[in-house]
Amino acid sequence: MKIATEFLFIELYQFIDIKHYEEVNDIFEKAIEIERNYLIDFFKFFRDNGENHIGLTIEQFVELYLKNV
Repeated sequence: MKIATEFLFIELYQFIDIKHYEEVNDIFEKAIEIERNYLIDFFKFFRDNGENHIGLTIEQFVELYLKNV
């Protein structure tokens, strides 16, 4: 499964000039790092708060996480 950022950058690569490829690639790598850090943070939040919110749906729990970010 590809992450959302990867799909966006694949489309972006089609429109960039070759001289800007490295700059866009650097941005892409930064976006991957940010998404990775969000995933790590989410799972830490789940580990620390999951049992206290057993009745929530996945969507509700994600919303709770986003409110606490």
